[in-house]
Amino acid sequence: MKKSSTGSSTFGWLWRIWEGLVEPLQIKEAGRHRLARALNLALIILIAWGIVAEFIVRFENESLQSGELLTIVMVGSFGLSYFLNRSGKFYPALVLAVITLSGATFALALIQQFGSENDLSVLYYLVIAILMSELFFSMRGFILVIFLVLAGAFGIYLLNENSTTIFLFLLIFSALVGFSSYNRRLAERERLALAGRTSQDQSLLNSERRHAHQMELLNQITNTTLQTPDLRQALQTLADQLGQLMEADGAFITLWDDTTQQVMPASAYGDYREMYPSMKIEPDETTLTASVLREGRALPVEDVRNTPYMDPRLASDVPTCSALALPLIANNRKLGAAIISFNKTHQFTREEISIGEQAARQIALALFKAQLYDREARRASQLELLEEVGRKIADSFDETEILERALEAVVDKFGYAEAAISLLTKDDFLEVTAITGTQDFGYRRGFRQKIGKGVIGHVAQTRAPYTTNDVYSDPYYFSTARRHGSAVGIPMLDKEQLLGVIYAESTRRADFSSEDVQTMQTLANQVAMSLQRARLYVSTQEHLHVMTTLQSVSHVVTSSLELDEILRNVVELLKDSFGYSYISIYLLEGDTLQLRAEIGYPENLIIYEVPITTGIIGRAVRTRMTQFILDVNKDPSYLRAAYEVKSEICVPLLKKDNVLGVLNVESKESDPLDERDRDLLTALAGSLAVAIDNARLHAEVKTMALTDTLCGLANRRAFDEILHAEVMRANRYGNQVSLIILDLDSFKEFNDQYGHPAGDLRLKEIGEMLKENVREPDVAARYGGEEFAVVLPNTPKIGAVKLAERLRECAETKAPGVDHVNGVIAGYTISLGVATLPDDATTVDDLVLAADNAELYAKRLGKNRVYAANQHHA
Repeated sequence: MKKSSTGSSTFGWLWRIWEGLVEPLQIKEAGRHRLARALNLALIILIAWGIVAEFIVRFENESLQSGELLTIVMVGSFGLSYFLNRSGKFYPALVLAVITLSGATFALALIQQFGSENDLSVLYYLVIAILMSELFFSMRGFILVIFLVLAGAFGIYLLNENSTTIFLFLLIFSALVGFSSYNRRLAERERLALAGRTSQDQSLLNSERRHAHQMELLNQITNTTLQTPDLRQALQTLADQLGQLMEADGAFITLWDDTTQQVMPASAYGDYREMYPSMKIEPDETTLTASVLREGRALPVEDVRNTPYMDPRLASDVPTCSALALPLIANNRKLGAAIISFNKTHQFTREEISIGEQAARQIALALFKAQLYDREARRASQLELLEEVGRKIADSFDETEILERALEAVVDKFGYAEAAISLLTKDDFLEVTAITGTQDFGYRRGFRQKIGKGVIGHVAQTRAPYTTNDVYSDPYYFSTARRHGSAVGIPMLDKEQLLGVIYAESTRRADFSSEDVQTMQTLANQVAMSLQRARLYVSTQEHLHVMTTLQSVSHVVTSSLELDEILRNVVELLKDSFGYSYISIYLLEGDTLQLRAEIGYPENLIIYEVPITTGIIGRAVRTRMTQFILDVNKDPSYLRAAYEVKSEICVPLLKKDNVLGVLNVESKESDPLDERDRDLLTALAGSLAVAIDNARLHAEVKTMALTDTLCGLANRRAFDEILHAEVMRANRYGNQVSLIILDLDSFKEFNDQYGHPAGDLRLKEIGEMLKENVREPDVAARYGGEEFAVVLPNTPKIGAVKLAERLRECAETKAPGVDHVNGVIAGYTISLGVATLPDDATTVDDLVLAADNAELYAKRLGKNRVYAANQHHA
């Protein structure tokens, strides 16, 4: 396979070289081109023959002979002929080649006649000249060449009688070739004559066929009239058939609106098939359609750029030179025009005009019938649309879903390029809520426009339907691009209240009839009723949601008496139920609002304290009134705690006339707060204020229940709870807990000497001393009587002993008349016992027992001292 491919490639390369040598470069006419190729072939062979002959002679003889020089000249002359023929000069090349061949032959014969050789066989080469002249020259040129060749041969015969045989051969050969050439040329002329007669017959046959084809096309137009119900499809089919019928470069069908006196391009055959229906015609321009309908007859126009029947601008937009305009009139109704166009100047014959008129009558009938059918079909589609829309939106309570279903049904039924519903917003803008269509005009949901602007704005302003047959010239229509087509806008009303506008746009001019407007009006009423029903449903659901949330908040605020838990649950519930962006609750302490719960705020912007003299939140406290700010950026009092806040509601939490705090809600621009949010938060504020007041009362009661009223320290109950919790925590995490139990020395003697009121005062002093020396998270408590305890979480024994010693020293220094160290003063000095878990105990009871025993041991050792459990083991 590889070898075969290489051989084929070599052959192709050689063939291309050969074709390049033979092919004449500048001769395009077919007959002359073939002769020139044949002459090139003959010249190449003669040149090759001359070169080969010269090489053979030169190989045999070393010296240059006169005959060899003549051969070189002959080869050069053939080369010049080849060059002339390649350059397109066929006849000069042919004459030069024949003269060269004949002259060189006679010259060689003479050289041999007078030379040493007596061989005249070279004269046989004159056969080549005879054949070339018969092949390339006319009959007259052929006879001239034969005469010259025989004359030369006869001259040689006179010089040398030995050339008789050659002369007779040339004479007989010339006669035979001449006779053959004459018969060949005679047969060629007869063939051409027969071809001429056949051409005439063929012309007649073609004329008959053309007439039959025209009749067939007329029949097709009639069939289109009877069978094609769709108007637009019929118009395009008729335009194609009309162009083929008239064998024209173009055919155009236009429609005529007799009410507005406007021309509407409908369909085209030829180069303008796609763009013609969208062609723009100004109202004041003269058109062939208006002219032919005015005249009521066919108008043949040989020069469309110079005629009173057509505006020069329209003529300059198309390549048409000549046109035939035919009126389309049926039942005395002016429907439009059919226009046949030719791109070159064309004179219309009576037969062409007659055929065109026949076709126009058929097209007018088709147009009239199709318009009737289209009107009835469209009416049926309108009724189906209303039924379908009513069925699709009946079971929906979602506004967007209702609008989208209605528009999808409209576009599916009528194929509008764009259909949209814009609803009226609270700030009196029209916002696109639903949009669809067969084309994308660049508008999206959320697009807003002012009332009075555009077709939609004009409909909203007038609250009346509006139709435009051509948006390009409509004063209200606005768009980002130049468009052609028609549009309709219908207001959606609930009694006298405007809800929005339904808008539809088509790429076809005058596509909306009065029946379409009535259908769209009925559709708008259906959609408006469904919208109101959906809004009532949403309002009911929102009310139910609010009531449910209020119930949930009431449950939250009553299910706990812990203030922080209540506030945290409230902000989380509001976030989950209503999706508020930022929520905070501040409680009033003195003249400052303290943050107690928040959600949503950036940590680095949280404001923990707000004086009531600053901010919108402070104004709510001062005025005791809800503050509803639609745009916080316009309020100089606003304290920013988040970057994206747009609106804010601050509701004071009131108990009678007392402000307990503020419920604050802030929202982003994408989800602004409204009156419903204000009403909801106001309703919540009352329950929340009661819950805050109850939680505070509960905290006060709880504090009283866990505090010793005399000393202000934790009481025995609180001590037990705290110690139990700390021991559990220490056991869980492997930490230490130390316990100090202290007792006033000889407190009974103090009471006996100074009385019980003085004893109570001394107990208060001990409580104050403990408060001053015990820091967080340590807890001091009154253990019972004159005994006190200090719980020290995560504290080793050595630290507890140091604190105990500091407490002892502090008590001793405050005793009156102290003149020696470690002296016992009744009611002033204290004895302290220290125990640590897990060093001295593993349970609460064991830890208390160890500390209590250590304190008792300190008293036995002489009082006014510190003793640690298991100290004797140290």
